[in-house]
Amino acid sequence: MRCSPNMGWFATHEEDLSMAIRDDHVAAIRRAFPYAEQVCRRVDVDYMVPVGEKLVTQVEGFLRRLDEDMAAIGLGGAVVGLSSGVDSLVCALLAHRALGAENVCKVIVDQAAADRPSPGSLLTLRLAKELGGPVVLVSIAEFVAEYRRRHRGGTWYQGLNAQTRLVQGAIFDAADQRAAWVISTVDRSERLLARHSEHFYGHAEPLADLYKTEVYEVYRYLGGAGTEAQRRAGCTRWLIDHDSFWDDELFGATWEVIDPVLHLLSERCMTAEEVAESAGLDAEWVRGIVHRMQTQVNRMTTRRLVGVRVRPDCGPPRPAPGSAGGVAS
Repeated sequence: MRCSPNMGWFATHEEDLSMAIRDDHVAAIRRAFPYAEQVCRRVDVDYMVPVGEKLVTQVEGFLRRLDEDMAAIGLGGAVVGLSSGVDSLVCALLAHRALGAENVCKVIVDQAAADRPSPGSLLTLRLAKELGGPVVLVSIAEFVAEYRRRHRGGTWYQGLNAQTRLVQGAIFDAADQRAAWVISTVDRSERLLARHSEHFYGHAEPLADLYKTEVYEVYRYLGGAGTEAQRRAGCTRWLIDHDSFWDDELFGATWEVIDPVLHLLSERCMTAEEVAESAGLDAEWVRGIVHRMQTQVNRMTTRRLVGVRVRPDCGPPRPAPGSAGGVAS
């Protein structure tokens, strides 16, 4: 069964109207992702991990251990790039529980001028103040303007990659100023589909093993509510042509469809044809998802030549017993 994008939520949120889909942009996306059609079908697969205090405690322990490790290189406390999307909100909430709100700086990167923040950044700023702890609003308007002046036209990925590097640069700059480490907000769904562009996203990735739908469940468990967590997932490209795109434009389905498909492909090792038959989905659409999983990794992965050395790599040297470099287990 096919359906049209659900624009109902956006019709009631004035701040997002500037990000509405444009016909010319949809055409460009269709060229980049020719298999993207709206797929409306429930996929009944048991794939979600139990979301509760055990999972949250596991993530908190991971973040605390990393904070202790980072002390060896003079870093302490964390920085997280905050939007009003669910991934960054969950990362901020989990980091607060693990490290304390006062030790987690939320960085909001805005393409608008510093004296005229965008509506989206104002919304995120309100959320950040509700969370508590330090907040920094960084304007990169001058950098964006200069990039547009120098690069007119360009490929579809050129603007997206340049924007991502610029945003991440601002986040890491804030971390450098505070001698802090950075939390990546990438989740398992994005990692499998290579939804993000090339970049080093952070020292810790607490959502790396959670599908997008599971991140929503964690958000609800942590007490999150309201329309902020229900925002349609997507991305805005400020550079080159200032357009936007949404996940259901790219992949033709919501995460409630995509995540169980990713589970069947990556964890149960099923073929596209087996997934299509078991879930009642269009085989061509599933093959498109498989193709992206197989090929986009080339854009995201640094391939290292190994095997030149005769002896195997022992890893970092172990500290002498009882020395200051030892870490108690």
